[in-house]
Amino acid sequence: MGIFLCSQAAARHFIARGGGGAIVNISSIAGKVGGANTSAYAASNAAAESLTRSLARELASHGVNVICVCPGLVDTNRMDDLGREARWDESVSRTPLGRAARDQEVGEFIAWLCTRTASYITGQCINFDGGRVMER
Repeated sequence: MGIFLCSQAAARHFIARGGGGAIVNISSIAGKVGGANTSAYAASNAAAESLTRSLARELASHGVNVICVCPGLVDTNRMDDLGREARWDESVSRTPLGRAARDQEVGEFIAWLCTRTASYITGQCINFDGGRVMER
């Protein structure tokens, strides 16, 4: 519900001021691949991706781009729950680039999506996962 409410508030702002804008939602590759014991998490991420596509169609005539970034493994303290031993190593090894993303990389990519250079991108759910989804 949070993504919906934030997107709604941003859309109202962009429409009222005119001139368009960009809404970037954050999901996860879990919304595309699912996983055992993660059904609620995977479903909520898939919903974020569907919402992104619908909003992109609704807001395009107002010049508002709506994009969803779907990170894979990102090296943050949230990943400490996995443990930094075998399970972490196994997750990294399943990523074709052989490493986790850095949080700064994700942030810089999201910032770029808000620039004029990226203004022709809308309705896309972009994997930011070191190639992990392509391996499935």
